[in-house]
Amino acid sequence: MDMTLLANARTTLAKVKTLEMMIADIDGLYAGGLARVQQRGNGCHADPAFHAAQSLDKLRQQLDIKKEQAALAYRMAVEALDNISDDETRQILFLRHIKKCTWEQIASHFGPGYTSSALKQKHSRYLRSQRIPPAASSA
Repeated sequence: MDMTLLANARTTLAKVKTLEMMIADIDGLYAGGLARVQQRGNGCHADPAFHAAQSLDKLRQQLDIKKEQAALAYRMAVEALDNISDDETRQILFLRHIKKCTWEQIASHFGPGYTSSALKQKHSRYLRSQRIPPAASSA
């Protein structure tokens, strides 16, 4: 299991969230900008609303690309997890790296008899067995 797939998925998802926030900010500040430019019809490039509308359009295009990349990275990470034969280990890695659960949440998911420290130890053993350095698995 290549932990870089998980890291790529998480990084791309973070970029998507950042772009979504940027779009919301610009959208809120210049809500009517594009409509005013279209009403004028002259495409005046000195109009701040015109530039805001252009920026918003570019950010939306970037967001669409990042969403596609995030979906692909997520699918690749899940496919890599599917190749892990031990169900428990697969679930631990999924919950920890894809769902971003805490060790306590993971223990709760497994139910009575499972402790966060035991699950964390199983996680660490698996990573060591795959020769994955601890820094790559930090989450």
